[in-house]
Amino acid sequence: MRKRDESGAIAVVVAVLTLALMGMSAFVVDVGAAYANKRQLQTSADAAALGAAGVFAEQQFRQCADIRLNGLTAATVEAESKVVAHRSSLSPGVLTSFTALCESGDLVVRTTVSATSPNIFGRVVGSGNDYNIVRSAAAVVEAGNTAPRLRPMALCAADLPAATVPGTAFRLFAPGNGGAAPGSCPIPPNPGNWWTLDCPVESGGTAALEDQIRNGCSTPIEIIPLQGALTGAALNSHLASRCPTVATAPSMCLSGDPGQPDSGHIEDAWRDLIDQELTVPIPVFCAPSPGICATSSVTGTGTNAIFPVHKLIAVQICGYHFGKQNTRKYVNNSLAGCSGYSAETGSLMGDNSDDVYLLMIARNLQVSNVTADSTCQLGLSCDGGLRQVRMVSGGFSY
Repeated sequence: MRKRDESGAIAVVVAVLTLALMGMSAFVVDVGAAYANKRQLQTSADAAALGAAGVFAEQQFRQCADIRLNGLTAATVEAESKVVAHRSSLSPGVLTSFTALCESGDLVVRTTVSATSPNIFGRVVGSGNDYNIVRSAAAVVEAGNTAPRLRPMALCAADLPAATVPGTAFRLFAPGNGGAAPGSCPIPPNPGNWWTLDCPVESGGTAALEDQIRNGCSTPIEIIPLQGALTGAALNSHLASRCPTVATAPSMCLSGDPGQPDSGHIEDAWRDLIDQELTVPIPVFCAPSPGICATSSVTGTGTNAIFPVHKLIAVQICGYHFGKQNTRKYVNNSLAGCSGYSAETGSLMGDNSDDVYLLMIARNLQVSNVTADSTCQLGLSCDGGLRQVRMVSGGFSY
């Protein structure tokens, strides 16, 4: 029997299979490239949202509307620059949408980045068009409700000037040394209590206080949560219910330290802190003042005193005035943040009274590594100038 020559059929089959494999390979390569571009585009959208939110967080305002208005141009530029920095040669992303809106007490930044991923190999086999990719992200700017390295000196809320904003100069007085009207920042029954505090689980007398002034508390401090827009007796009741004892919430209910702010070598510690030119958080306790508490929120005396943390305010310290037996004064006008306050520093150096106080400048302070939702809204009385930025949507989903 004559054998059939099937070489021609085999060649046809091989040709068809080769074409099919080429098409599949082209599809795999193009889809893989689109997948990689999608990931890069999401990174671009995330970076744009976080970068813009960081610009807003640096604005020297308390109210969300003011932060948005004054930071919008710079934040937009920052978002666009982040997109440019994350572009790829195959898929140059473009910022196609950028919004910043005040929503429920937060400033919400939303970004959308778009790009076309080329369908290079697919077109060789006549398959399809380029891939259109769109990725979005959102970040928020909030009032910070926790901070590391807090300095253990409590501030009476009534000693803060009305409408304090970053750049406002004020004095943190020891009790009974000027400042707010009598009764607003009451003199403790125990005369040894000078608003100095113990860091959570870090008591230890003068030596510990010196270290805490220089380096801050090792445990982050938090404000009492869910204060919202409470004022008057309702706010007092809320603060007291969260702090029946210091042990209830050690990072929110701070204990009193009966030491003095100028005893031993503590004066040297304050000088060192001033010279470091740091912006640091200090706790604020609630006291009778417009729109805040009906009475002082501090209870107990001496080491048994309880200071519910009403808010954390960010400050730079520019000088101290320790009166009483031997008046000691210090300012540092060579510091960039203090040089514009010659009237305030001059008044301190010319003060020969017995008052005990620190000269402070309100600042903004952006806290990092925050993932939890803030319990304080921008501009409310619990907002002390700390700012936290966090992602609320975005990231790559596999």
